[in-house]
Amino acid sequence: MKKQGKRKIRECVYCGEVRHVSREHVVPMCLFVQPYPPNLITVPSCDECNNAKSLNDDYLRDMLAVDIFGNQSSVAQGIFHNKVLSSQRQNSSVVARAATSSARLEPFYTKQGIYLGHYPSFPIDGNRVENTFSTLVRGLYYDARKKRFPARYRFEVFRHYPWDFKYIWQTFSGLHPNGPRILGNVFGCVFLSAQEDLFTTYWLFWFYERVLFSVSAMNPKFAQTEDSA
Repeated sequence: MKKQGKRKIRECVYCGEVRHVSREHVVPMCLFVQPYPPNLITVPSCDECNNAKSLNDDYLRDMLAVDIFGNQSSVAQGIFHNKVLSSQRQNSSVVARAATSSARLEPFYTKQGIYLGHYPSFPIDGNRVENTFSTLVRGLYYDARKKRFPARYRFEVFRHYPWDFKYIWQTFSGLHPNGPRILGNVFGCVFLSAQEDLFTTYWLFWFYERVLFSVSAMNPKFAQTEDSA
């Protein structure tokens, strides 16, 4: 690994190219408020990947801050008032623009059919969410195992609700996952790996102790087999 001034030349965790890199925060700094947790996660990333990731970082921040459950967090509320509304006034928030132009009140029910009220709803960019979480997986996997995640794996993102957490957590815990990795009251994750391919993984993410996602990362060979079944 060569140094040039304060920068280093090495493989970028995200794209795999050997370039000038800097330490990039895997879990976006914009999700936190000061004082920051002492265990923030960084990995070597090139400028191009850094810049692309920063756009999705803001999207994730705004999406979580306006979320029906995420906004119940005092941290997310502070971010909403100090960052999201500021971005809205500057017309730089993609989420705020979508909410302003497309939001409408819709009934919200649990899986059991219990009515929880009417809440504003607007479309979310599914491709952008998938790209955001695939980047998180790549950075977190490298931090955990010091190996770069291969390209071309297929990622699928699923949203869960807070009342599902106990069951999902029990399922993960019974399989002895890697983790948990927890950053204050903002972020946490665990993951499981397949025995036949350690990169084929299943992840559980939670933000602001209320917003829950699971992400599967599948080897393209396995994905092709599954699709043809």
